[in-house]
Amino acid sequence: MTRLLVLALLLASPLSAQGPAAIDYASLRQETAQRLSEYIRINTSNPPGNELATARWLAAVLAKEGIQGTILDTAELGAGRANFYAKLAGTGGGKGIALGHHMDVVTATPKDWSIDPFAGTIKDGHVWGRGALDMKGHGIIQ
Repeated sequence: MTRLLVLALLLASPLSAQGPAAIDYASLRQETAQRLSEYIRINTSNPPGNELATARWLAAVLAKEGIQGTILDTAELGAGRANFYAKLAGTGGGKGIALGHHMDVVTATPKDWSIDPFAGTIKDGHVWGRGALDMKGHGIIQ
């Protein structure tokens, strides 16, 4: 999983005039794994979903990077339900691109796991937990 995350970061990161040596890949890998671990620790098992907690977390993470996010209240679907989006303005005149992922995960029975599925354990170079290889991993890559 972490190899996939690093590969995605490499493909998405523009190379500076100084070349690839200017990118600290080890730090990017560590930061990406830590963010995914934090995301997994937000239990969004559906039902009930609890996307509101996730939307607030995503908004805070993006705000630190200067990106404003918007939380859409979908309380009519149940308590704690929400959607989230953020816009990153481009610099050219081309068309935009939309990236998306769902914030909820399938329920997990802890006794069926060798680790806590909502601990976001980083072990043996991988991030372990419910959603790591599903949409939470994709969300962090984006």
